[in-house]
Amino acid sequence: TLGLRLLIEIGLFAGIVTAANYNYDGIVVWISSIVGIVAAAALWGVFAVPNDPSRSGKTVVVTPGIARLALELGLFGLVTAWLVLGEGYLEAGLLGGATAIHYVSWPARIKWLLAH
Repeated sequence: TLGLRLLIEIGLFAGIVTAANYNYDGIVVWISSIVGIVAAAALWGVFAVPNDPSRSGKTVVVTPGIARLALELGLFGLVTAWLVLGEGYLEAGLLGGATAIHYVSWPARIKWLLAH
């Protein structure tokens, strides 16, 4: 599950760039890609549950588990929807499907997040 998690995290950032390319032209692609990646990385890295076994355990902003779960699902959902808006159906299906498989296959993490 950690390997799949790494892949969907990489897919999240690749999806941002791909969605920007599908939805915009010119310099707007670069701006939206950079802003999207920086914003997603900041949210991902700053808001964490202390001692999360899937991360380093360190956090900048102590975040309740349910909020972290909502953040993760929200980011994956947002990028998947952005891909669909740009008619990137294959990429959206891959990211959305891999994300669903990841969360379904790791119920212990969801349970841990909801308990913390």
